Amino acid sequence: MNQPLLEREAALARCAQQIELAQQGSGQLVLIHGEAGIGKTALVTELVRQHQDRMAIWWGACDALFTPRPLGPLYDIASELSGSLADLVFAETPRNKLFAALLNQIRTSERPVLLIIEDLHWADEATLDLITFLSRRLAALSIGCLLTYRDDELTPTHPLRIVLGDLATRPNVRVKLNPLSAAAVARLAQGTPWDAAALRTMTGGNPFYVTEVLAVDDTVIPPSVSDAVRARVARLPGDARAVLEVAALFPQRAERRIIETLLQPQPEAIEHCLAAGMVRLEGQTLVFRHELARLTIEADLLPIRRQIAHRQIAGAMLAHDLAQSDLARLVHHAVQGEAAEIVRRYAPEAARLSAALGAHREAASLFHAAVQWADPRDAATRATLLEARAYECYLTCQIETAIQDQQAALAIWRAVPAPAKEGFNLRWLSRLSWYRGNQADAWHYARQAIDVLEAGEPGAELAMAYSNRSQLHMLEDHVEACEHWGQRALDLASALGEDEIMVHALNNVGTVRLSAGHSDGRQMLERSLTLALEHGWDEHVARAYPNLASCAQQQRDFAVALPYFHDGIAFCVDRDLDTWTTCMNAEYAFCLLMCGDWAGAAERAGDILRHPRTVIAQILALIALGWVRIRRGDPGGQALLDEARDLSLTNGEIQNIAPKTAARAEAAWLAGDL
Repeated sequence: MNQPLLEREAALARCAQQIELAQQGSGQLVLIHGEAGIGKTALVTELVRQHQDRMAIWWGACDALFTPRPLGPLYDIASELSGSLADLVFAETPRNKLFAALLNQIRTSERPVLLIIEDLHWADEATLDLITFLSRRLAALSIGCLLTYRDDELTPTHPLRIVLGDLATRPNVRVKLNPLSAAAVARLAQGTPWDAAALRTMTGGNPFYVTEVLAVDDTVIPPSVSDAVRARVARLPGDARAVLEVAALFPQRAERRIIETLLQPQPEAIEHCLAAGMVRLEGQTLVFRHELARLTIEADLLPIRRQIAHRQIAGAMLAHDLAQSDLARLVHHAVQGEAAEIVRRYAPEAARLSAALGAHREAASLFHAAVQWADPRDAATRATLLEARAYECYLTCQIETAIQDQQAALAIWRAVPAPAKEGFNLRWLSRLSWYRGNQADAWHYARQAIDVLEAGEPGAELAMAYSNRSQLHMLEDHVEACEHWGQRALDLASALGEDEIMVHALNNVGTVRLSAGHSDGRQMLERSLTLALEHGWDEHVARAYPNLASCAQQQRDFAVALPYFHDGIAFCVDRDLDTWTTCMNAEYAFCLLMCGDWAGAAERAGDILRHPRTVIAQILALIALGWVRIRRGDPGGQALLDEARDLSLTNGEIQNIAPKTAARAEAAWLAGDL
């Protein structure tokens, strides 16, 4: 049942204005949000209708998988395009090259681009990074970006909230869609048996609820929209209902070929579904007109029926040519269908692909599935999967889960026994304990790792254990001990040809020596940086820049510190290394404070505290902002320094305790509390 687009004139006009600017070469970002069923897709569809003759339409959507398909919208877009972007996407190119190729495709497009990505609340981590990447480069592009999401599904810790916070510092337009008024509902209900006031009370003015209820010809008001959907489905022939039931198990788009493989329906069955307005045909896929209809049908299936159907879908997917971009979807159906062999075979591969694309949360979720369904008789494989999940959890700040996985893997390797693996896991437990803020455990595991590994043949695991201990000493400003263990790591890594471990150790020793005033420390850090840049080890590059900058800052050599901050932040921003961008911005805020730029320091520190990602960044930002407020006489400064005190004492490292103590001493002095 087609309904007019009511009470969206202002939203359409606002979006159209931004699209016109985009056509003139000034890229625009429009965030369209509201509750499920409020009409976001209908609004976007109308905008496409209005502008499709003058713009290239690129349309993608995020999947509601148990773990989203990495860069799903980009695959959707690439499948409709030709040229280098499509080739690179389906060749599983690294993420930074994919993003660069997308930029090039936009710049070389014959017409301005209207890019649409729907359902960002289901976005994977890599897609969120893509949004951030594009938002930083819009100004000189002929592109209008329309992004939709459900704001009622964003929990306080939802990953999209961090992205929205970052976007708040860049030009964008936010369009909030509200429920229909009583007058609009009355207009829609005109000529039907429905009482408009009762209809609006029942539906809350949600356009989807309203249209679904009005689509039922019965005069009995359904008790809920779910009943309205059920009533519509019940009127369809049996083979059409079967099509909808299978299609409802696909979180986003149901491939027609999979449905036909499973059901072998008559062509009329799909036509009935289309004619009833339940789904629409997009290429060779069936898409529900609204997600709530799909969820209702899915929920009505008996659990055993859902399980069997998911297993059959997974089997049918394997029977066809399966692109690697579909592996996450395959694993979704295999997990829901409890198809253990399929999960065991494909979940690790899907997880590794997600990790390669930078979608580390999705990789952690997929490795979780792999661990849950691992063959209990194959302890070694289970331990390897636990280690892989622990690493992805470490990258995504799921430290407690990472520790649990590392401990489980450690227990398996100890039972084998496998000393090298035991030492490897002990060393990781040291690193994870440090992130947890438990220095005692960090040191305990660091010493254990070395003891175990030194009892066997020297290898890369031992070299890294030495470097890990050197790093712990560096973080506590123990110069001689850091140098001792760092040199042992360098000697062994050099003998083994392990350049990456050498880079790690050079960073530790160089930092502690430079901090102590030895000029050769800068040379070691610069060498670490150069090697990391040459090999493309982005994380080590991102670690070298802030250490070079912070050492110069400690010595009040701001002429040296500021360029390192600028180069390091630019490097991380260009590669969307947001964790290190945040840490460097926190240190940069502290540097600005020391330079006397109180306004700049307060602005950067405030930005970080809105979305703190690491304890270190949070402490420095608290100190910087608290110190500025104390010096200005602004309220709230002491509370911020108190919070910094509590965090730094828990952390227990001089690099955090010293500036906090200096700030609190100055606060007491300014208050006359001698």
